[in-house]
Amino acid sequence: MKTKIMVVGLTLLSLLIIAYPAIGQEDWPMFRHDLRHTGYSVSNAPNTNNTFWTYTFPGALYSSIYCYPTVANGKVYIGTHCTSTTPGGSGELYCLDANGNGNIKIWSYLADISFSSPAVADGKVYVGTSNGKLYCLNATGSGETTNLIWSYTIGGGGQCPPTVANGRVYIGAGQNMYCLDANGTGGGTTNLIWSYLLPTSPNGVCSAPAVVNDKVYVGSGNYVYCLNATGNPDTHQTTMIWSYSVFLYGSIIYSAPAVVDGKVYISTDQALFCLDANGTGGGTTNLIWSYPAGSWYSSPAVAYGRVYVESSSGMVFCVDANGTGGGATNLLWSYALPSGTGWSASPAVADGKVYVLSYDGMFCLNATGSGGTTNLIWSYPGAGYSSSAVVVDGKVYGLLGYTMYCFRDDTSDLPPNTPGKPEGSINGIINIENTFTTSTTDPENNQVWYQWQFGAYTTTWIGPYNSGEQVQQIFAFSTAGTYDVKVKAKDSFGAESDWSPVLTVTITSQSSQLNQLHIGVDSTVWGGKPFPVIITDKQTGEATAGAEVTFNEYIQPTDVYGKVSFTAPNVTSNMVYTITASKEGYQPASMPITILYQQEENDQQEWIYGLVLDSSRNPLSGVSICAILEETGVTVKCEQTDNAGNYVFPIPPGTYTVTANKEGYEPAIKQNKVVPENKAVDANFVLTPKQQESASQVNDPITASVESFIQEKSSLGIVTARIDFKKQENTIVSYDTRIHIEPFMKTDETVSFTVGADDGTQGTFIVVHIDGDVFSNSNNIDLTYDGEKLPQELDVTTFFDTQQNTEPAYLLMTSTASGDQFAFVRIPHFSTHTITISSIVDVFGGPIGVLFYLAIAVIVALLFIGTGEITKRL
Repeated sequence: MKTKIMVVGLTLLSLLIIAYPAIGQEDWPMFRHDLRHTGYSVSNAPNTNNTFWTYTFPGALYSSIYCYPTVANGKVYIGTHCTSTTPGGSGELYCLDANGNGNIKIWSYLADISFSSPAVADGKVYVGTSNGKLYCLNATGSGETTNLIWSYTIGGGGQCPPTVANGRVYIGAGQNMYCLDANGTGGGTTNLIWSYLLPTSPNGVCSAPAVVNDKVYVGSGNYVYCLNATGNPDTHQTTMIWSYSVFLYGSIIYSAPAVVDGKVYISTDQALFCLDANGTGGGTTNLIWSYPAGSWYSSPAVAYGRVYVESSSGMVFCVDANGTGGGATNLLWSYALPSGTGWSASPAVADGKVYVLSYDGMFCLNATGSGGTTNLIWSYPGAGYSSSAVVVDGKVYGLLGYTMYCFRDDTSDLPPNTPGKPEGSINGIINIENTFTTSTTDPENNQVWYQWQFGAYTTTWIGPYNSGEQVQQIFAFSTAGTYDVKVKAKDSFGAESDWSPVLTVTITSQSSQLNQLHIGVDSTVWGGKPFPVIITDKQTGEATAGAEVTFNEYIQPTDVYGKVSFTAPNVTSNMVYTITASKEGYQPASMPITILYQQEENDQQEWIYGLVLDSSRNPLSGVSICAILEETGVTVKCEQTDNAGNYVFPIPPGTYTVTANKEGYEPAIKQNKVVPENKAVDANFVLTPKQQESASQVNDPITASVESFIQEKSSLGIVTARIDFKKQENTIVSYDTRIHIEPFMKTDETVSFTVGADDGTQGTFIVVHIDGDVFSNSNNIDLTYDGEKLPQELDVTTFFDTQQNTEPAYLLMTSTASGDQFAFVRIPHFSTHTITISSIVDVFGGPIGVLFYLAIAVIVALLFIGTGEITKRL
């Protein structure tokens, strides 16, 4: 998590960028809590019926069967049937403050009749409506409402709760199961990935799908279906893996399946069934057991090796999840609700307790029970419609009548702990961004906001963040001086901490006189594992000894090789930390890294992970990373990079070729990546934009080799700009944004351009690519630098050695297939210079051509010889 602020004087110039917080493991972001629909949360749960807050909706809610709440990122989402302004008509989707601050309602969205339980993922909320549409809305909202991102007509009523998994939305409507792109097309709609007709659903699909191991489990009519979750996006179709009839005295399925430990649990109006989730391979599956606990709409909850379900007759049943063999199972306990009338709500299980709602109110039961029954821990009276309970962060939410209730043991509030001293570089340059890091915890695990003070400037409250989450603040000072940086926190109830200890920062204006430091470190590191950090001079690439490197409040100086080693802290979830480096005479540098949670109970942990950047060193999202097992040539796994350019996925041990592909960029390959047992192996990439190529270029190995050479050199900062001279239009690609180039072309066999740079750029190379049809005589060219002819070098190693060669020069390579020419120009210092390239008469004959070919051969050879070194430097 990080937020950028740029200040000139006391004027806020840049926007506050607040990323969506990740869904926490204690959140309840979709129907039945998770993709498996377990109805089970690891959260603490209240032991008392203390009412923390209530909110009464204007107008009547539809039945609890569909209006189940979901809770994510400190917000409660629930749909209503109608509003006070449109009685009996449209409904609204409400977003409430889960912590009950001030005006509990954050926003509402007036739409069609909202029936289904919302699902929240990646800053979006998805909800189906009775007029056959699926809506995707902004989960944060703005003011009293929120914006529609996209909608899609699915037909037949969208009262089934949607399930969001792996960038897809799965929902039933009418007699079909749909799979849609969760992100949308950007034009107010989205793409259909596949649909599947469920022929046994004359009354329509009313079951929320569970998505587990690339399979979709759903009930329809009196059948349970297992479908291929991936499908075929080209044909918009998928296949059925198996189906099973639960027909028993006219059984009908309205509940959602729960999939746990290779078993599918689903209830009907007549019984509770347990099926083999994997199937028999013959289009069907096996019944493991059934139990006569009939319920129309109550979906089973699975936890502690038990299955919990509320029947329509007002009974709560707890049975053995594994069964006894012979198609039966044991009743462990049952509990009769007072009036003998249930509302078929689905149980929620957490912290050794079962929460159920009925016409009578909310009931908290002991989940373990004894002697065939269980004890009531607490209850709260209610009347009329009710919803299923949701347990999040020590609170339980439920709808009783037209009022949403939130119960919590302790209704008092303690402020967050005082944040520690901010971490960050103590030296900086004016108008250069500095990264500061902090964190704190809240005694009640409430969400936290932060307020920063940079000298005389104080930010607004920024958040929310989860308790204990590491956060970053990026800030640039506009004037030189010494500044105090501190931070304080407040929780969701407004209780504030004290200010943190002060970090004193010195800002200078000598940016043009200082070199830059480069931090070399993997972008992701396993918690509890040691990892190296290499500090180099960004301009020369040389190791920087004696630099002070700070990580997690530890400071170490680099050795003669520019190296230090740290041990990553053990974390309970993936967290972002900042590494900073400083040395007198250098601009300070900082870099965020992600510490990965290591699951200790998992004996084997083999992973491939990495960071993908573009040629300007910006993170690239949506890059397809595929791991191909070299022994068989089979693609084992493909994933996409996230918004920060990171990717990580588990993979079996072996030797792999890892590929990186994104539309508009040159593909990249890493070969011979050996993944041993219990190890994580990195594969980082830098992708360059694709250039328009002629057919001869595509099939020309020399051009391809030179292009690869340019890509690798630019990723190392050696080549900082590229100019493509074409007959019709010129193209400029700047790998360093401080480089300024203005090309122009003359008609008399001459091309020319001017080049300059901002302060801080020292010593660089520019490559000029001239199409074969630009010059009528492309066999020989002449290059001048500010009117003086430059010497041509033929030895690649000598040419790129800036320690021994500091004078302007150029290296020329020519493709025999296309006639294209690549001129590398060495410019040792910048002000403003004019470079002219002209074709000359071919009077040198064969020897010059031979030298060109030798130069190309040397380049190609160095590409292969230097692969290992370049990979290490990447």
